[in-house]
Amino acid sequence: MALFDEIWALANKYPFKTTKTEPKPEENSNVVYLPLSQQDKQAKQAGFVIGIPGEIYFATVRRAIGYEMTVYMERQDTSWLVWRETYTKGKPTASKDIYKGTSFTTALQKATRYIQAVRR
Repeated sequence: MALFDEIWALANKYPFKTTKTEPKPEENSNVVYLPLSQQDKQAKQAGFVIGIPGEIYFATVRRAIGYEMTVYMERQDTSWLVWRETYTKGKPTASKDIYKGTSFTTALQKATRYIQAVRR
């Protein structure tokens, strides 16, 4: 239930916009922006839930009764932050940063590999 409350709070904090403009990268930047629908498709295909299109994606792994881990991907300005939170009996017990950088593709790869490692 706590996860739902967090997502609801984020959804209200960042209301969905029908038109979205991407920030323009600096002149000598190697930042590449994929169309939002393409990012959504890639994240969904990798098994992530779309929290806010183009902004937040997450996936949850349950390993035992009362233990679960959620990996989050969040866009912050022009960079992506990937982290995981561990929940025991519905309460957050630990968190860990996995990746921070400008590449959506790298963020998705790191998040997917982390989930695969946990499932083993």
